[in-house]
Amino acid sequence: MLVKMTIFKISEHWDSSMRNFFFFVVLMVFVLGVFVFTVEAETALDFKEGDMWSYFKGTEDPPSTWNDIVFDDSNWLTGVSGFGFGDSSYNTHLDDMQGNYKSLYVRKLFKIDNPSLIKMVILRVVCDGSFRAYINGVEVARSKTKLTEQLDITGFAHEIRFGDNVLSVQVLTDDSNHNSFSFSPFFKIITYKKSQNSSN
Repeated sequence: MLVKMTIFKISEHWDSSMRNFFFFVVLMVFVLGVFVFTVEAETALDFKEGDMWSYFKGTEDPPSTWNDIVFDDSNWLTGVSGFGFGDSSYNTHLDDMQGNYKSLYVRKLFKIDNPSLIKMVILRVVCDGSFRAYINGVEVARSKTKLTEQLDITGFAHEIRFGDNVLSVQVLTDDSNHNSFSFSPFFKIITYKKSQNSSN
């Protein structure tokens, strides 16, 4: 009887220990998962207001390849984002826009070393009017009305190539005689951190 009781207590103790160990392992997996999720991503690219862009005033239509990576924009003007005129302070003043042209075309080159690591692509276009945005000539977003929220365009991440790429945006105001206009493009690419143990 004593032997049976002893075996039962040992078994009960072992079951309890194993149960505690199991919960500990589950907890550690969860904690490590949260930790990895938190630290595995980093911002690889971040276009903010005040960054330099090439731009073309829409007094006429640009060539049809204006939004492609191979297009030569060396004859375009350059200015920092925060384009506009009127009742606010702008980084690049478009004092001749009112009554003369409705459209503005902008381009900015960027490099990506490892497109396969892209986790998220975010676009935000703040403008008084409609817009169309392109990556390497492929339309990735458009709006017919004023839009200020971020757009998740990760579905077009496959359009981003190794090396040189270009983000292009066309904005259009409904009324060229309006007394003000503003436009600022924002663009962010978030990637997974490459493992230090990886040989690639």
